[in-house]
Amino acid sequence: MNALVLVDRVWVKFSGDRGGDGPMTLAQRNTFQWMGELGADRFLSMDEWMFQVPDGASVEDVAGAWGMLVSRHESLRTTYPGVCGAEGWPVQRVAVSGEIGVGVYRTTDQDPAQATVVRELTGLLREQGFEMDSELPVRVGVAVAPDGGVLAVVAVYSHMAVDFASMAVLGRQFNELVVGRDAQPAGPRALQPLDQAAVERSPRGQQRAEAALRYWHDQLRHRPQSLYAMPEATPAEPGGDGRPLACWLYSPAAAMALPHITDRTGASPAMVVLAAVSTILSHRSGTRPCFLTSPSSNRLGAQLRDYVGTLAQDSLLVIDTDTASFDEQVRRAGTASLRAQRHSAFDAIKLQAVHDELSHQRGIALTRDCSIDNLVGLRLDEIHATGEPPAEVPVGSPAEAAAALAQTVSGWWQPPDMTESLRLHLVNLGAALRFTLWAADTRRVPRSEFELVLRGVERLLVAAAAGDADLGRLSEITGVEPVVRDEGWVRVDSCWVELAACQRLAEEALPGSGVRVFAVPGPDGDPALTAYLTPEGRAGSPADAHQACMRLLPGRPTGMAPGWYVLCASAPGDPQDLDAWQRQPVLANGNGRPDTGGHENTGR
Repeated sequence: MNALVLVDRVWVKFSGDRGGDGPMTLAQRNTFQWMGELGADRFLSMDEWMFQVPDGASVEDVAGAWGMLVSRHESLRTTYPGVCGAEGWPVQRVAVSGEIGVGVYRTTDQDPAQATVVRELTGLLREQGFEMDSELPVRVGVAVAPDGGVLAVVAVYSHMAVDFASMAVLGRQFNELVVGRDAQPAGPRALQPLDQAAVERSPRGQQRAEAALRYWHDQLRHRPQSLYAMPEATPAEPGGDGRPLACWLYSPAAAMALPHITDRTGASPAMVVLAAVSTILSHRSGTRPCFLTSPSSNRLGAQLRDYVGTLAQDSLLVIDTDTASFDEQVRRAGTASLRAQRHSAFDAIKLQAVHDELSHQRGIALTRDCSIDNLVGLRLDEIHATGEPPAEVPVGSPAEAAAALAQTVSGWWQPPDMTESLRLHLVNLGAALRFTLWAADTRRVPRSEFELVLRGVERLLVAAAAGDADLGRLSEITGVEPVVRDEGWVRVDSCWVELAACQRLAEEALPGSGVRVFAVPGPDGDPALTAYLTPEGRAGSPADAHQACMRLLPGRPTGMAPGWYVLCASAPGDPQDLDAWQRQPVLANGNGRPDTGGHENTGR
């Protein structure tokens, strides 16, 4: 490892057109809430970018360019002092002027590898979190050789200041400024976060945010609790210890196949890969449609093209996978993506209220269950410069793509704790596509499942390179079979649930009540969960029983709270006999939910 040592800090002044306090934008509030959920780790929520530096550029050139960037973009000189505005959120406070320090780090290595220098410099800049109430949300470091020549420039940002698209804007503008900043005005060139907050509070902005909430509400009414509700792995299953696990798969074959599909369908690379992922996940899990959360840039309109600030929020993709044509699946993925992106700017607190309301009504725990970060449309060297030269895009026929399957490699690592049951990260490396899959609980998604899914996506892309793949033969094409669930599983309200898990939930929530949970036909003929219990436990009413079940439901992806509760005077001799329960005198019954005017499940 190169021994980078801090040898200087160059201070450069910045001066903007305005400053002052103002309300947060929707995306800032969303990010602030998300970071707050991380607790003490929120201050470490940051991202980094390595900048290309022209030959001959000096440390002073780099520092001067950063002074211009901070002058130009208000988000880079914004703090959050803890002063709350009228809506109860902290205000954003923009400094008019000040100084930013650029750290200068020297290596003693006479011939250092740039990629190694970048990694070490990034680590040094990330050692401590940002103090959001007082510190500028960007740190800049320059690594120099023993002779003073610039080796690398890295910036680390707080997520409160930028999203991915913002970092790309800053990267492009830095390249312009470092070679000709004297000709570049320092003033604002695009909408600023204070302006965006005003736009969002306009009648049109409020209408858009309310439309987004309606979209999410309509989709979450039908979204399963867990897209990937799987049987628990056997204790002998390798890696099935319940800890999070991650696997990456490096596929030259998929990169070779992709251009054939995009040329035929006219779709973007990202939509083609999204179609393959949604097809495999739905096929394996037996869940249709496929619901995925995915970051949306929210850069709608020319005025936001060069916006620097966090705009990205989750979008909710709902992809119908009931088709035998892969090309049709690509079209559906594109349509679903556009629809989701139009509804991805929302009030985070109001959306959480929607989650809470629907969770209580449906008897499930709606969380950010399965997410996808699909960056296949960009080359890695366009995303985060790595210090390595970009790899060439492979060219080959569909047959050569199939032969390249033998070149696929994969690897494993232990990630930190995570909340999603599944998380996918898809990147174009030029020479290959890299698919990365995380899972929160290897008891549900053991090691064997990772490669099954990732290689299934890869094989589907390779098959589709030769022509429109017949999804009626998906198992044959990909080797991915639908999961086999025994009679202990039942599909209730679009969710795959285990009756045993529902029974355990009810017993733990309602001890002493002799509770038994049965799957019975509901009013529409579909299965519904009904709980029979006695008043000896803690529940004196259906509402009490439902509240108790909902308190213990989080963390049980295959459990569900009953849709109907029947309090009987006493339990029958055989508590597993539904007919015997139905003959008992009934003290009270109901769904335990607040009266919403909707149709109640009366399966008793």
